[in-house]
Amino acid sequence: MKADMDGLDLDLVLHTPVHVGTGVSRLGVHETLDRRVPVPASSVKGVMRAAAVDLLTAGRDPYRAAAETAPEPDDEHGRAGDVADEHPPLVRAVFGDRGAASPWHWSDPAPVSARPGDEVEHRTRIRIDPHTGTVLDGALVVTEVFPPGTLRLSVTRRHPVEAADLAAHHALLLLSALLVDGVGGGRSAGLGWAGLTPISRTTTPDLARLVQEVRTWIPR
Repeated sequence: MKADMDGLDLDLVLHTPVHVGTGVSRLGVHETLDRRVPVPASSVKGVMRAAAVDLLTAGRDPYRAAAETAPEPDDEHGRAGDVADEHPPLVRAVFGDRGAASPWHWSDPAPVSARPGDEVEHRTRIRIDPHTGTVLDGALVVTEVFPPGTLRLSVTRRHPVEAADLAAHHALLLLSALLVDGVGGGRSAGLGWAGLTPISRTTTPDLARLVQEVRTWIPR
């Protein structure tokens, strides 16, 4: 187990099958996953970041940067350019920002125990014509999913962090992990329900103290 301020070891517990799409299809399968890395580090980092944003903006107006420092929109709707602008400063400091990498590294989750050779399952879904109540032609979709189980990953410090900021960084990483309830796509269809459990040999963390730590952090 790493020292607290060096990072976190986490178990990603999949309660239901999960699908993190590759955007690539092949014969007979419309939505594939990466069989080598079925749940990539970027997916875990993404759901932790979303949880961190929810935590630090709950009951508050969304954070907005000053107009002169706000990034330019990078799609036709302006959405992608607005994302970082809406994130609180501590979220951007911990998880990175446009033009500034995160000082933390997420490893790809790996199965805790050996699994059968063919770990991938398949799910099918159909689309119903609302007017006739029958299945639409060509509306059968086959999706690859990774079965329930436990995967392990680490979040480790890869760049220096100011000593005065380390406690707030670690607190936000831990709290955001505890708030995650799913990963991947299709959660409304019973896929991707999951939780992140910190692996620790220390006592149970004082959640109230951790929340206070992140809410009182001052940007430097």
